[in-house]
Amino acid sequence: MRHECPQHIRIEGNGPTDNAWPYLGGRTCEIFYYIATAYEALGDAQKAREFYRKAVDAPEESAWSSQRYYQGMAFRKLGDGAKAQALFSGLLESASEEADRGVDFLSKFGERVPLNVRRSTSRYLLALARLGLGDKERARSELKKAIDLDLNNTWARIALSRL
Repeated sequence: MRHECPQHIRIEGNGPTDNAWPYLGGRTCEIFYYIATAYEALGDAQKAREFYRKAVDAPEESAWSSQRYYQGMAFRKLGDGAKAQALFSGLLESASEEADRGVDFLSKFGERVPLNVRRSTSRYLLALARLGLGDKERARSELKKAIDLDLNNTWARIALSRL
């Protein structure tokens, strides 16, 4: 049985994701990835593939963010495991370097992002990288650390609830 995506939630052409750049490159990759999974669940492989392709092609302003996880997952769905692996490994390396970094000039005098929040975000990124690499237990551990560092890390809480 084939289901159609209702017209009012279709995102094509000049949709809301075309200008989704509120911070750090936006969440465009993630949005396209989840749209693709919805089409996949509806049995529309062609539309799913189209949106996985959009996810991997979406421009990114931030070198290593959670959006790299979604690009990697999209590459995996498109059958390019090598590119997915490279993204997950790069995210792991980048987040590992940041996770234990101390106070720097920008955090002290510029952006004013508290150290615990920065470390929590890094732990969340480590968890996503571990998930991409297939290590759910270490991902779960990193998510718990992220939440311990910042109780307000909503994305870490959501990710942990999905494991």
